[in-house]
Amino acid sequence: MGKDLLENLERQVDEVESLQAIYGTDEVVDGGVRIEVSGLDVARGILESGGLQEGAITLLVTFGEADLLQLSGVRVRLPAAYPSDASPVVDLGSKFLTTRCGSELVELAAESLGSECLFQLLQSIVSAVEEGAREVREEEEQAKEEEEDLKRHLEAKLAEGRRAQTKTVLGRRMCFSHHIIAQSKRSAVIQWALELKLGGCSKIGWPGLVCVEGDERHCQIYISMLQRLRWKKFVVRGEEQVEAGDGETLDSLRRLPAGFCEFQQDEMHLFAGTLKDAGLEDLFRTSMK
Repeated sequence: MGKDLLENLERQVDEVESLQAIYGTDEVVDGGVRIEVSGLDVARGILESGGLQEGAITLLVTFGEADLLQLSGVRVRLPAAYPSDASPVVDLGSKFLTTRCGSELVELAAESLGSECLFQLLQSIVSAVEEGAREVREEEEQAKEEEEDLKRHLEAKLAEGRRAQTKTVLGRRMCFSHHIIAQSKRSAVIQWALELKLGGCSKIGWPGLVCVEGDERHCQIYISMLQRLRWKKFVVRGEEQVEAGDGETLDSLRRLPAGFCEFQQDEMHLFAGTLKDAGLEDLFRTSMK
């Protein structure tokens, strides 16, 4: 291994050991950060022997808020030319972090070329996680305060709908949200649909999607309820109405399975497949416009 690469490797080892001292390697707790390192012992051996092979140090960073924000681990690989002539290669592993700090990390790495920058990069990621977790918890608190008012609103709307009942019309809605993460909102999406006898499914994470079908009056109530929550963005992207003919019932017009299903952040393909199998592919496509 050339002198420059050995110097790089020595700087990498010193930097990673400093990070371990700061953040620790113990089991991560709420609000905490954990760094798992692979290749460090190999790198130390290369430095001790002056060996010819190249070392490859990689880091896996995990967070105590991972479940709250639907995060996977952040992976960082240190190229042999880092820090003198290359930047760390960072895989953020989630749309949330890519959106929140991806551009900032690129700028930080470019500005720091020739110098160590792992601590700065990690601090940017940690700040994004802390900010996101704070926002989700604020959403939860707001939702608790609104819950009783929304229950009264639902009861009033149901009574109003019963008084106005005329012909049978099946309604469908495809909704788009910037994200669905807070447990209170996930519960509201599911429980209100079930209370209103709407079938459908949701996809949580970034973005959040909701598709429901059932009595058109109940679809209207459902959307009205959801819009009363505090969202960064929540819009109806597509809707359909089907009027029942002679001998047809609301249930005979349904295409989606009974009940309600929640798909995870990485299960967009299952959400899309459910709608496609029900013959609602065009409705699904409205969510992407």
